Amino acid sequence: MSSPRQSTYSEDVRAAFSHWRRRTLALLWVVYAGYYLCRVNLAAAQGDVAAREGITKRQLGTILACMKVCYAIGQFVNGALADRFGPRVLVTAGLVVSGLLNMVFAHLNGFRWMPAVWGANGYFQACGWTSVVHIIANWFPGHLGEMASGVIGTSYILGGGFSWLLAGRLTESHGWRYAFWVPAWTCLGLAVLFLTTVRVRPEEAGLPSESSPDVPREPEVEHNGWLSVLANRRLWALAIANAALIYGYHGLLDWTPHYLSDVGGLSAEAASRRAFFMPLGGAIGCTAIAAFSRAYACRLGLKAVVPLMLALAALTFLFPTVVENAPGLAPLMLLALGIFSSPPASLIACAMPADIAGKQGAGQAAGIVDAMAYVGSALSGWSSGRIMSTVAQTRGQTAAWRTVWRIWPMGMVLAAILIVLSRCGEQPGRASCPHGEIPPDAP
Repeated sequence: MSSPRQSTYSEDVRAAFSHWRRRTLALLWVVYAGYYLCRVNLAAAQGDVAAREGITKRQLGTILACMKVCYAIGQFVNGALADRFGPRVLVTAGLVVSGLLNMVFAHLNGFRWMPAVWGANGYFQACGWTSVVHIIANWFPGHLGEMASGVIGTSYILGGGFSWLLAGRLTESHGWRYAFWVPAWTCLGLAVLFLTTVRVRPEEAGLPSESSPDVPREPEVEHNGWLSVLANRRLWALAIANAALIYGYHGLLDWTPHYLSDVGGLSAEAASRRAFFMPLGGAIGCTAIAAFSRAYACRLGLKAVVPLMLALAALTFLFPTVVENAPGLAPLMLLALGIFSSPPASLIACAMPADIAGKQGAGQAAGIVDAMAYVGSALSGWSSGRIMSTVAQTRGQTAAWRTVWRIWPMGMVLAAILIVLSRCGEQPGRASCPHGEIPPDAP
């Protein structure tokens, strides 16, 4: 029987962990949402950029592809750096340099330097995610990692949505250049916030190195250095599946405001407001995943991502038909697209890599998975722009848009097939969904 002093100490530690987990997750949420202000603002402003700077959809696709390729390279490199040198410097540098590059982009005229500057922005944007996963792995062990993945997933979903709203409003009222200036200054402020408030691991907050006195311990994945992570077959199966998923998913993120403007005849601001239903749905979906994992102390993995991706493929395929024939239902469809797209993207990008590689290799594993995602994203931007330019010449603008909305679901279906065949979403030897009590130190 524990003495009163020992019991009090356990309660104090449990309360401290609960406080710091809430604080850390909230700060990471705000900081990573801020990254998206300087990443997807081009999606809302690109119609005005194209009109004022004489840029074609093919050239827009090239700009998007350069950004995604450089982001993929950055994820691969920075994932290892986050595990080796720690995430504090990487996150801060990423916010600062990305903000400065957005300022540079706002001063460009014409297409010439845009791919290079936006590509460089992609590389420094990649300083954020792997470091965030590294910090989450330190603070949220076991099933709490999946819960935290759902919560942090809403940060980039809503961050991207607010970026659309902000960039659309600024573009409509002041011109496209303000859609890059204002987010740039916001990111510089967030760099200061992160540097001064976030604690990378429990020890920095004066807590024990153990996850918590009351969180059940699970066997730690053996980690034998970065080569062992690179050689992990299940991790690469997950990464390739993620590339296929993101090919379609980022098609939605990169082009939906422009599509609603072209086909729906909406202004940049109105199109951004309409498109915001998609990240709103994404936040609902990720919140539901987080709440389920917290309430039932379970991992969803394979059981969740495959059905969600198949439903997403069907909705994506049908969306142009709804917009063209029943535009009043478009907001509901966008909400549904968000609900079914964001949870699998979040689980694959955060919780699953950490499960496969363990805490010590979490940053590098997340870097590999997200790097492959942006290979798929780059291919999506490059091919979508070219397909639309080619089809529009012979069949018109509406048919061109309809074509890419029919192609994007193929990536989602392929991702589901790859995950089922590789079974990379399963967690052998770990409990799935016991109906136990809510962990006392869960946020």
